[in-house]
Amino acid sequence: MWTIIFLLIIASMVSGLIYLVSRVYKTNFIEKTSKGKKSLRILISILLVIAVFAAVWFAMGNMNAIVCLIHLVVFWILFHETWAFCTTLKSLAAFDDFNSIFAKHDKNAVKII
Repeated sequence: MWTIIFLLIIASMVSGLIYLVSRVYKTNFIEKTSKGKKSLRILISILLVIAVFAAVWFAMGNMNAIVCLIHLVVFWILFHETWAFCTTLKSLAAFDDFNSIFAKHDKNAVKII
């Protein structure tokens, strides 16, 4: 039983590291740092994620670092999907009247300032 739990934790850690590398890879900072070179961009992303994970590993221990990594991945996915859902709702045609209300509100806020 403990072997199965340990293997699941290791599998979730590896998949979490891969997910974080793919998310860090898409940031503007990494794009500007690598100057458009794809291989350098991947290398910088991997090194950054591994360095942060190693720092947490040495500071907190191995199991705590893995738990922190799993929580980071879960919350990142949760916030990413929530953001995607909200932008989908905002782009629907049924919400055009909300967009006009927000636009009027923004214009009034600029007038006050």
